[in-house]
Amino acid sequence: MNKEEANAQMDTFLRFPGFVRVSEDHVINVKHVIGVDEMKRVLFLTDKEKGKEEVKVDEEYWWNFIIEYNGRQK
Repeated sequence: MNKEEANAQMDTFLRFPGFVRVSEDHVINVKHVIGVDEMKRVLFLTDKEKGKEEVKVDEEYWWNFIIEYNGRQK
């Protein structure tokens, strides 16, 4: 995915609140976070067939990731 595609996905946030940006050009659809390690790698459930995915969240997007994800859990 490129930056424009990632921006387009984030624009759908109000209709599909599962999208969270993890880098400039990567947006993920998080169903539920399973774990986070000290290297800011996030293991999460997805709607994909494989069910689980791990992704490294870029440093500059880390707090946005936490805020966006936690905001959906309330």
